[in-house]
Amino acid sequence: MAANGGQASLGVTIAGFSLVIGNVVQISGPNLSGTDVDVTELGNIIKQFVPGRVDPGEVTIGLRYVETNADHILADLVGGATVQVFTITIPAPNASTFVFTGYLKGFNMEVPEDGAIDNEITIKVTGDTVPTIA
Repeated sequence: MAANGGQASLGVTIAGFSLVIGNVVQISGPNLSGTDVDVTELGNIIKQFVPGRVDPGEVTIGLRYVETNADHILADLVGGATVQVFTITIPAPNASTFVFTGYLKGFNMEVPEDGAIDNEITIKVTGDTVPTIA
């Protein structure tokens, strides 16, 4: 049977703040987006645009809250954290890494009525994301 190129998320890790961030349940991003520069002149009936700069976006990481895990201390770093290097590692069979710099922008805790307590951290990406295929 031929592989379809898909891969399960089992074993994906993210590292930053000099540690492998544990109890990860979800990673979203980086979500790059381009900007539009309006170059319309007064004589144009239709608006005209050229591509502008690229915003490297953000990465959000969902974490399962575990009292004995130091990851929940990340809340103390919001707003005061320095720019760090982060690495998202995807294991075989499609082994690759995504390395980017960023700072901790947000921390959110969700305590549902009937479910697991989760934290979500938001990292503002500050430059290029460098993919590496192993």
